[in-house]
Amino acid sequence: MHIIVLEKYPSSKRGGQERSLLDVTRQLAQRGHRITLVHQNEGDFLEQYRSFCDRVIQVKGFAISPRDGRSTLWFLQDLWRLLRQVDFGNQETLIYANQFYDLPLPALISRLKRIPLVCHFRLPAPQAIDIQRSWSLRQVQQFISVSQANRQGWLESRLVRSPIDVVHNGVLPEQFEPSLSLVSLRETWQLSQGARVITYVGRLDRRKGLETLITAFAKILPTYPNSQLLIAGKPLLDEATYVDELRAFAQKLDVDSHVRFLGHINNAREAFQVSDVTVVPSQWAEPCARVIIESMTAGTPVVASRSGGNVELLGETYAPHLFEARNADSLAAVLEMTLDWRSQRPELGSELRQYATKRFHLLDKITAIEQLLLGTLKRGLA
Repeated sequence: MHIIVLEKYPSSKRGGQERSLLDVTRQLAQRGHRITLVHQNEGDFLEQYRSFCDRVIQVKGFAISPRDGRSTLWFLQDLWRLLRQVDFGNQETLIYANQFYDLPLPALISRLKRIPLVCHFRLPAPQAIDIQRSWSLRQVQQFISVSQANRQGWLESRLVRSPIDVVHNGVLPEQFEPSLSLVSLRETWQLSQGARVITYVGRLDRRKGLETLITAFAKILPTYPNSQLLIAGKPLLDEATYVDELRAFAQKLDVDSHVRFLGHINNAREAFQVSDVTVVPSQWAEPCARVIIESMTAGTPVVASRSGGNVELLGETYAPHLFEARNADSLAAVLEMTLDWRSQRPELGSELRQYATKRFHLLDKITAIEQLLLGTLKRGLA
């Protein structure tokens, strides 16, 4: 199978969406499938892509921007160049888009070359959509959603006609091993051995609920005066000064000496290993937070807002670890219930790893995606 993959940002500095596509394409290449990457922006993942892709081609964009009069010409130039440079001769060729925003260019190529188009729904359905993307969605033969909750949102939007199958995100367990020595790791991170360490890993955007997390942390600090809150990440959708707002908010609640802003980190595994709890306080309908899967695989409990795909990732087994979104009292109560697990329920770490490995092993997810792609090829264009 020849898969033409689209990625707008091949970068580790954005989020789980980009990491997931890299995982999927690398594994598909290892299974013998040819990969052609078409990307818009530069990024640090490109070196890895070049190690297993047949071709890597850069374009100026995947859609026409109404705010830039030059984008129509660039769009047509990119279309012409891709039609000439990409090998469409193999009948087992399809196009695989990582997000619906990037569909206009591949949808047009799909129609012109009569090859199937697959789109991964890693984002929720939008409240409004422009004409070019509305048309593009109707050209897709197969959708893949990262959660049942996200799938339901797209079905309710009435924007799509083709099948939507669910494949959760996955990780390789060997990449998120639990720590062999919590004592030495905490020394490296300059954390007290008796501290309760709460960690957030992700984008620092308003929709992520960080004010709720900091407020809840302030509420439990009298009970756990030696606690530390680690916040890893940087703003993406919001302005860079949002970090300063968060620092000022922590200072206002008089917890700033217990809150450490780490910035972007390349090794999230150690952040999970060194922590007692990972928190996902999202206000929006999180489609499928990789951080939940990664943290549980590393043997660290996750406390998450009851929104989007968080509910199905934790499942009935860990439903008590859910709290009501935007509710700091609810989050504080769940944190107090969870923080002492190392002494009260020391087997929890291994149980979490077993649960995550069984449900979210990357190789199982790759098999599911591979079968959907092959099935789409077999059906052809409708």
